[in-house]
Amino acid sequence: MMGIDPSLLDDACADDVAFAKALLAEENVLMLPGTAFCIPNYLRIVFSAPKDKLAEAFDRLEAFCRRHLRPEAAAALTAAAATGGATSGSGAAASAAPSAAGVAAAGASA
Repeated sequence: MMGIDPSLLDDACADDVAFAKALLAEENVLMLPGTAFCIPNYLRIVFSAPKDKLAEAFDRLEAFCRRHLRPEAAAALTAAAATGGATSGSGAAASAAPSAAGVAAAGASA
């Protein structure tokens, strides 16, 4: 499961259900909202696809998160990357490097 912090994302990603719907519509990547499992603001990731397909899906997830990141959250991520620091979402720290993990961490927490 991947947790998200909707306060770091724009209004199109108000919760896990909206995030999952927008991700599917914009990037053709399917993730199940945690609400379906009584775990709101989390998304289920399935790792059974071939590695090349997973890599493409994570690239699309990164692009999606970059587009929907609130400007103030993007500025904090950029500042943390410049100082070599890490960002803190809702308790989980992640690398601020411009990678799928770093960008997703700005709007999500593991």
